[in-house]
Amino acid sequence: MAVFIYPSGGSNQGRDAMANVSLESQIRTLQIIRAALIAGVVSFSVIVLGFISGMPKKLEFGMFEIVLLIVCIQSIGLYFFAPKFMKIDEARQAEIKQLKGEAKEKALMPLVSSCEIIRGAAIEGPSFFALLLVLIADSQVGLIVAGVLIALAIAVFPSSSRIRSAIENIRFRYGL
Repeated sequence: MAVFIYPSGGSNQGRDAMANVSLESQIRTLQIIRAALIAGVVSFSVIVLGFISGMPKKLEFGMFEIVLLIVCIQSIGLYFFAPKFMKIDEARQAEIKQLKGEAKEKALMPLVSSCEIIRGAAIEGPSFFALLLVLIADSQVGLIVAGVLIALAIAVFPSSSRIRSAIENIRFRYGL
């Protein structure tokens, strides 16, 4: 299991640059990244459907479909447990505790951004695999799974309120 730790020491150049950017701008940047992940999968699905000229023909559940479902289960697990892997070291926690109001939220935003990008990639990966399955094996199961994953990615898109809620959850978890 990988744990991502955000240390306090080292170069503060990136942290200082982020401190000058408003929280709304950081949220908008994260939303653009997640929208680009979704748009990439949707674009690839249009290309795949163009190559096969219509709907896939086979509705079988073979070895590739089993592998696809295993990858999907792992990715959904990663989606739900990604916030648990993110850690803030104690020195950085002490720095954040001294901040007030929006400065505290801005300090926690890189943690939320990293987590949300990982979550978006966790949905994107199996979506591409499912679409490759459609392209290679002419599988309807791949198309159905890709459609469900695209719908899921849209349903869990990080709205401003969801991001603020994630920041509050981190504050509560670390007592900040």
